[in-house]
Amino acid sequence: MKKSFVVATVLAACTVVPTFMTGFAQAQQATERVEEVQAQSQQINGPRAPIGNLNQLFTGVCIVGPRSTDVIFTCNGIGFSSASPRAVFCQLRNSPTDPTAYPDQFACQVIRTGIGSVTVRIRRIDDGTGPSGWGQNLFLNLFIVN
Repeated sequence: MKKSFVVATVLAACTVVPTFMTGFAQAQQATERVEEVQAQSQQINGPRAPIGNLNQLFTGVCIVGPRSTDVIFTCNGIGFSSASPRAVFCQLRNSPTDPTAYPDQFACQVIRTGIGSVTVRIRRIDDGTGPSGWGQNLFLNLFIVN
């Protein structure tokens, strides 16, 4: 009984360890080209939701546009006064004037904030693990709690 347990443990370790090492080696080999871009935030007209203190809530929309690869994108002029706001949420969407239902999927990660600006990394994720671009006029929506 003890022998079979030891054999099973060794077999499991022999299977798992090379898998982790392969993933680690692949992660080390990843080299990518990333653009760095800045844009000015646009004002959104319309009613604001009555939630708490409205002076702490900010929104911004920046046009990212089409890109040939991943992008580090900075959206400026959003209006909040702290270099480190409490929460920043980002979402990517197609242009509101383009009704095409593109199948593209994107990831947006906040990597840096400054007074009135947010820097995010944008990556297309629907077509594999490597960086790739997109053709539609992509918009970045931001919601900030100062």
